[in-house]
Formats: sequence, structure tokens, C-alpha cells
Amino acid sequence: MIAKDGKFRVSLYKALLFVAVADAIKSGSLNLIYSNKYRSLDEYLILKADWEANRDEYLRRAQLENFSSCEVTLKTLDQSLDVGYERLNENFQSGENPYLTVRPNGRLHVSTPKQEEVECLSLGTFFS
Repeated sequence: MIAKDGKFRVSLYKALLFVAVADAIKSGSLNLIYSNKYRSLDEYLILKADWEANRDEYLRRAQLENFSSCEVTLKTLDQSLDVGYERLNENFQSGENPYLTVRPNGRLHVSTPKQEEVECLSLGTFFS
């Protein structure tokens, strides 16, 4: 940190500063106002007034009309999750689930089969 002549090594402090800034940007604790990639999460959101004025249009463009009611969506997901857990438990008890096993120590282990890669549209296609 200090050179032999007793002066601070400025280059070391600059390097440490750059490392700290890079880590902060990557973690999201430091945001850059004029960046398209490292803005705060709030900057990516639709303004509340715009959302309230154009909600139906935004949902239509994102093909999310079926999710317009939070209560209905949550109830549907809750029912679907219950059915899924019942089926999972039935398959486990009957031995038909090859991906769920009990280890000798009594803990459950889930092995996930490799999925094929799926091409997805970029988010930019949904937003003008």
C-alpha cells in the first residue's frame, strides 16, 4: 500500500477501486443512469401512469391476457400446484418416479434430466 519512499501507491488504490466498482455494478448495488445494461430495476419498469392507461394493450402485446386477474391466476396456479404435488406423491409411492430417490441417510434426492435447449424470443421483441 505504501511505497518504500513513504508515498501511497495510487495505482494500487485505483485498481482496488475499479474492482470494487465492477463488483458493485455486477451485483446491482451500483447502477448506471445512462446504461442500457446496468440501470436500476425500477428503470426497466413501465411508469405507473402508463401502465394504468395502457394495461390492456400491454397485456395483449405480451400475450398475457389470460393473466390479467391476479386473483384468478393465483387460484389457478394453486389448484395446478396441488394436482402436481398429488401426482408427484402418487408416482413416488408407486415407484414410478425415476427422478426422486431416497438416500441411505433418509434424505430425498432429485435428479433432473438434461433438457434440450429451446430458442426463445428476446424480450426486446415484446417492448417497443
